[in-house]
Amino acid sequence: MTEFVLKTHPEPPSVQYVFTDAFGSVPDMGPLYSKWQAFVSDPDLDWRFGSEFVVHELGAVVTGTFYGTAEEFAATGIPAKFPRSAANGTISITVMDWLAAVQQQAEDAALMLSDISTAFTAGSLAFRKEDLLSDDAIAQLFGYIDQAQKDTLAWFVLFHSAGGITNTVPLASTSYLHRDKIAFLQAYAIGLPAVTQPMRDFIGGITSLVRSLIPTGSQLTTYAGYVDPTLQNPQEQYWGSNLPRLVEVKTKWDPSDVFHNPQSVRPAK
Repeated sequence: MTEFVLKTHPEPPSVQYVFTDAFGSVPDMGPLYSKWQAFVSDPDLDWRFGSEFVVHELGAVVTGTFYGTAEEFAATGIPAKFPRSAANGTISITVMDWLAAVQQQAEDAALMLSDISTAFTAGSLAFRKEDLLSDDAIAQLFGYIDQAQKDTLAWFVLFHSAGGITNTVPLASTSYLHRDKIAFLQAYAIGLPAVTQPMRDFIGGITSLVRSLIPTGSQLTTYAGYVDPTLQNPQEQYWGSNLPRLVEVKTKWDPSDVFHNPQSVRPAK
């Protein structure tokens, strides 16, 4: 890249942050995830809203962020549809202005992107509408997460919504493969002080199991920003149908492969 062109937008008048906590065994979180999956895959879900579902040692937390006023948020119907751990479960809504939201995100980033080196292992997958897990598949996945040997308490499995305006851009117009995705899975196990084989097996088991549980014929891919050194054919996993075009670009502009990492696009031979 030699140039970036940016288009700015007015800041939203306010930001609505909504969340609910659920505590209990991991298998008990399966029905809540099923609700969340149906919620974020709704084609009519307002584009100003994004959501995450995080499984951890003590249960799960569901979060959402809406960029707009409280009146606009209420008009979307999201507060009534937001997944809860029970029919009468409660949700919490915090209203903040734009700068407060940016500050909160910066504080979260500072915690995650510290200068303290931390060993971890991770895996990621991307889901299209047709890749959604059935209730039986969800039960199997959450049962595995509960029963698998982890060798650490510092682990989590995160699902976050995708789509919206990103999916209106043609797939072949940029290198980004995931214009048709509605959600991503990211699983992490943190080694204190080092990553062990059971941690690697735990994370690898999650992605392998999910691949086996999706509908026949689906080929799950992943985002190049979620680096996974264990992938087979990583270029195809990261760039899919866009790979041939990227090879053309690479061959023209970097035939000697100066800009290189172990999983990067290679020039044609």
